[in-house]
Amino acid sequence: CAWLKQNTPVLILNFGSICTLTGFTRKDVLELRALSMTGSISSVIYFATHSRPIAWVPMAWSSIFALTNAFNIHKILDERSHRVVLTEEEEDLFVEHFMPHGVTPKQFKRIIEAATVVTLKKNEILQKQNDVMNHVYLVVKGHTRASVLGRYVTAASSAPHHSDTLRGGDSGAWIGEMIFLGQYKNPTPSLKNRRPSKSKDSNDKEENKTKEENDEESEEVKEDEAATPQPIRNRSLYTITAKDDCTLLRWSHEELDKMLSSSTDMRSA
Repeated sequence: CAWLKQNTPVLILNFGSICTLTGFTRKDVLELRALSMTGSISSVIYFATHSRPIAWVPMAWSSIFALTNAFNIHKILDERSHRVVLTEEEEDLFVEHFMPHGVTPKQFKRIIEAATVVTLKKNEILQKQNDVMNHVYLVVKGHTRASVLGRYVTAASSAPHHSDTLRGGDSGAWIGEMIFLGQYKNPTPSLKNRRPSKSKDSNDKEENKTKEENDEESEEVKEDEAATPQPIRNRSLYTITAKDDCTLLRWSHEELDKMLSSSTDMRSA
């Protein structure tokens, strides 16, 4: 008992370290933050009971870490437990396309509110093969046909019965989502960042540049920008045509990027 009483602060500190280490192995961000907060609280207890004089600075930093995690845990729980009212059509859409990916009803409501409704007439083309894609679409009503060089691609086409008949469900209802995810995870560097920087021999030489040389360099940059093709990953792989009157939801890449950046849970989904 005497040994346990004497070493209790050290045991608490080690327990907190184990919690912190375990947290980094968890995929769920809520578990990660909860375990990290436990580790920080253990450090606070250790510094408050074991150190003489009390180590106020380490204890203060551990308290800040614990409070930060507690605040974010509250946000996550609020986002996951928030009750929303969905229409029957929204509920069907949520169950089929969003719930399997871990999207919460509150997140779904936010995503839907940011969408623009687009309608297509029968035989109208939404996009052609190799078109630059700056939006993500979701087919919520109607049939679409995806084709490559005139050949029908079932997996990239959308129809109501696909949810029950195809192994991957109605995956063709999503259009352009892989292009967005590729850009989000691996953003394309700008032309300015790709151009090699020019070495400067001396400040005097830079000051002595003539106006004609500057104009020539500007023209060269403009020509390079015009000649640089769009990255192939930004282009559509299919031609998407409406087989009948269709209703779609549309999001720009900027809107989706903003939503993903605002929520760790949404990025995980």
